[in-house]
Amino acid sequence: ARTYERGQQELTSLQAEVGSIRARSALNSGQLAATLRNAGNGLALLDLDLRLLAWNALFAESCGVANVLREGLPIDEFLRQQAHQGMFGRYDPNDNEAIETEVARRIAILRTEQKGGMLTMADIQGNMLAMVIDTVPDGGGLILSVGGSGL
Repeated sequence: ARTYERGQQELTSLQAEVGSIRARSALNSGQLAATLRNAGNGLALLDLDLRLLAWNALFAESCGVANVLREGLPIDEFLRQQAHQGMFGRYDPNDNEAIETEVARRIAILRTEQKGGMLTMADIQGNMLAMVIDTVPDGGGLILSVGGSGL
């Protein structure tokens, strides 16, 4: 009977812990959604494997390939799409070898543990756009897109 009671107590404790985790997760999701919605710049969140998790409307507008954005999109596929739209500047959008080299270079920047890595490109209107990369605690990344003539 004691083993049963101990098991019931442990089950009750675990159920309470799961409820607490769910509540924190919902709070974090709400905070992330509010941050993305109200940010003054484009933001995108990447997971550890450099796949898109979330982004805001300003990021979609500035990235030049909003039509391909989807949760789980590998960042290398995203970068290739940008390159083929002519957003890599000096690279010919039809030169696949040069594009792959540049995509690999940009992936290397995203994979570094250094904060503040920066990529620059032209947006779809021809304005300069900087994407500042920062790491997040789980090893993923945050991309902040900043446009302006001062770049």
